[in-house]
Amino acid sequence: MPDPDSPSSAPAPASEIDETRIPIATIRPRRGGPRVWLPWLVPAIALLVTAVLIVQTLAARGPRITLRFQNGHGIESNDPVVYAGVQIGRIQSVGIDPSTRQILIRAELNRDSSFLANSGRFWIVRPEVSLSRVAGLDTLIGPRYIAADFPSPSQSKSVPQSLEAPPVLHDLPGLNILIRAARAASISIGAPVSYRDLPVGSVTDTHLAPDARTVIISVNILPGHEHLVRSYSRFWNVSGIGLDLGLVGGLKLKAESLQTIFAGGLAFATPEKPPPQSGEFITDGTEFQMVEYDDEFLKWAPDLTTPGP
Repeated sequence: MPDPDSPSSAPAPASEIDETRIPIATIRPRRGGPRVWLPWLVPAIALLVTAVLIVQTLAARGPRITLRFQNGHGIESNDPVVYAGVQIGRIQSVGIDPSTRQILIRAELNRDSSFLANSGRFWIVRPEVSLSRVAGLDTLIGPRYIAADFPSPSQSKSVPQSLEAPPVLHDLPGLNILIRAARAASISIGAPVSYRDLPVGSVTDTHLAPDARTVIISVNILPGHEHLVRSYSRFWNVSGIGLDLGLVGGLKLKAESLQTIFAGGLAFATPEKPPPQSGEFITDGTEFQMVEYDDEFLKWAPDLTTPGP
C-alpha cells in the first residue's frame, strides 16, 4: 500500500496539470422551454379570439343609411325599420342637422336588405286620423317605425329617398283602373274600394285632370277580385256620414265604415245584364265615370263566377 506521505503520492504542481483532461462546464440558455413562451400564450390566444370576433361582427353588419325628414313624429333610437311587414333594421341615432334644421336619422339595415340601401324609399309611419287620412293606427299602441319599399325602375334613384308621406303606388298586381269625378269629395290615397260592403281594393292616387275640369282617381282592385269589375260597372262615392229620415224607421245613420268617415271610399256594383254592344272584361287603364248612388244598385245580383281574361 503506498504511503501517502511518500513523495510519489503528493499532488502534482499546478504547472504540471494537463488542462485538456479537465472537463469545463458550459452554461447555455434554454430555447423554447415552457418558462420562456408560456407567459405569452394566454395574451396571444386572447388577441386572436378578439380579432376573430371583430371580423365576424364587421362581416355580419349590414349597410348603414342616413335619412333626412322635416319632422321626426316622435321617432326614437332603436325603433324598427320595416319592409313588407318584416323588420329589416333598427334606427341607430336621431338628431338635428344644424345647417338645414332637418331631422337626421341614421339606421342600420340587415345584410339581406342591402338592396334597399342605395335606392329604397323610406318614410315615418305614425298614427294619422284626420278628415283626409286614416293610417298607422298600429303605432298607437306600439312604437313609431320607418317603413321602406323598393320603387319601380322608373322611380328608382341612386340614393335612399326620404319621404314625408307614403309613396304613391303604381303598377300594383291586380286591376288598375281610373275613376273620373267632378270633385275628390274627401277621397284620399288608401281609401277602400268595396263590393257589397267587402273591401276588394283601394285608392292609389288622386289628381286633377290635365284640363283641371275633373278629378282622376286611380284605383287598384286586388288580385282575385278583378272579375267583379265589368265595363258597365257603376262606381259611387261612399265618403262621410249620411242621414236618412224616414216616416216609419225614423232617423238612421248610414256610413260604410270608420275608415270611410275619415278617409273616404268608393263602392261599385255591376248590373245583371250588360248594355247592348258593350264588352264585358276590361284591362288596366280603363276609365269609369263616377255616378250618384241609386238604391237600385244594391238590388243587382249578377252571376260573376266567370273570371276575366
